[in-house]
Amino acid sequence: MPRDENGACADAVGSYQSNGTVLAVLSDGAGTGAPAREAAHRAVTMFAENYAARPRAWSPERTLLEFTRQLNRTFYQESLAREGRVEMVATLAAVVIEGTQLYGLNAGDSRVYLHSRGQLRQLSEDHHSPDQSHLLTIALGMMPDIAPHAFTCEVREGDAVLLCSDGVSNHIAETEIARALAERHSARSLVLTARQNARAETLDDASAMVLDIRQTGIRRAMTAPPLTVPAALHKGDSVDGWQLLRAFHGTDRVWLAEKDGQRVVLKFAPIEAQDSEAHRDAFTRESWNATRARSEHFVHAGEPPGQTARYYLMEFIEAPSLHSVLRERRLSVDSAVALGVFLAEAAQALLRLDLAHGDIKPENILCIGDYAKLSFKLVDLGSAAELFSVSSRAGTASYLAPERFQNAPVSERTELFAIGITLYQ
Repeated sequence: MPRDENGACADAVGSYQSNGTVLAVLSDGAGTGAPAREAAHRAVTMFAENYAARPRAWSPERTLLEFTRQLNRTFYQESLAREGRVEMVATLAAVVIEGTQLYGLNAGDSRVYLHSRGQLRQLSEDHHSPDQSHLLTIALGMMPDIAPHAFTCEVREGDAVLLCSDGVSNHIAETEIARALAERHSARSLVLTARQNARAETLDDASAMVLDIRQTGIRRAMTAPPLTVPAALHKGDSVDGWQLLRAFHGTDRVWLAEKDGQRVVLKFAPIEAQDSEAHRDAFTRESWNATRARSEHFVHAGEPPGQTARYYLMEFIEAPSLHSVLRERRLSVDSAVALGVFLAEAAQALLRLDLAHGDIKPENILCIGDYAKLSFKLVDLGSAAELFSVSSRAGTASYLAPERFQNAPVSERTELFAIGITLYQ
């Protein structure tokens, strides 16, 4: 409920539920400005949309922390790039329930409560300045890195979990919250009570979510599966039933494979991942980025169930690259226009995931169809990096924006530069 009846609300809430997993997220924009409101809504959307596609090797705790750190870096860098100062700031409260276990974290003063066996317990931690209680010390987008408060506990049938913004917690005493949860009051009821208790000078946006634990399930194992990293791969080898047919690009880590008449491309973790956690983690991120880009502009990727080795698979499209086509002929005018539209849309689809491709060039664009009418696919999402990442080394020199040579972050601007060079070519 917004503080002003006809105004926009800077709070956002969202949830996801599937296969015995429940995710609930609440975020409160720090301030009344549009950037803070945008940060809150993007934070919730990102969690709700991407939790299902999280890497299988990540536990719920790791997933919550990685998502939070990624959002924080994106908001901080985007604020500086767009506004010249920190503006995209929001609190965060998120919980995941699997079976009888609750995992959560928070940044800022949005709270998480557990009501169990007649007792109310605050699981979250308020991040306020000791001297000025209205000032936050930790929040999304406030600083380059973030150390949110993480917590875990057991839940039982009959328990209730409450997520709420300070517009609720500042106006309802904990004794009243405990009574309301014991009587199974709804989130709307709590928000309305907070509004009734607020004075004109303390009126604020108010939001709440109540999770009513009616029945617990069997916890699914979320620890890292014992996946192997093959030391060497050869034509004719079989991996989880996939027969390796031929390697791509002069490497033995990317293969055309076939099973039951279906052909796919398998990309395996580098050999260094056998002994290096950093390499394993980097490959996990690559796999995650590839599998969550579900737009028609990209080759679809996935992690097959029951896999025994560290790899992910991609659909196989037998088509030449734009680089190969341009060596033989120029594109028709219509195809060139279609290419420009395609690249803009593909880059935008990645930006909505807070990603940048990082290596847009003709070699990474497949051309499907004939001379009169071409369509396209953008490949090699293994180079994709978090938006505003300064650690990405992806890219090909001839297509890199000049600032990338000075360690500038990947961004919408650097993507547009690579698109421009590709279209010029």
